Amino acid sequence: MVTPLLSENVKKAKARYQSITHEIAENKNLPELLRELDEAIIAADDLLVKAILKGSPHIGLEALKNELWYLKFQILERD
Repeated sequence: MVTPLLSENVKKAKARYQSITHEIAENKNLPELLRELDEAIIAADDLLVKAILKGSPHIGLEALKNELWYLKFQILERD
């Protein structure tokens, strides 16, 4: 069951992903985006480790981490 809070967080995350891809395409705020993505990668990695240790499903977390790395490399290619 998807809770309203989870659903709202997913909507916010999708909107932020879209705004990040737009900012990368426009070469805007790249240093700030890089810092934000670094923090998000660390947070995703922490969640992934906790899920693995608990034996919880973690495929979605792996995909999220891969997407964050993809965005980071998009920025690094532009520098």
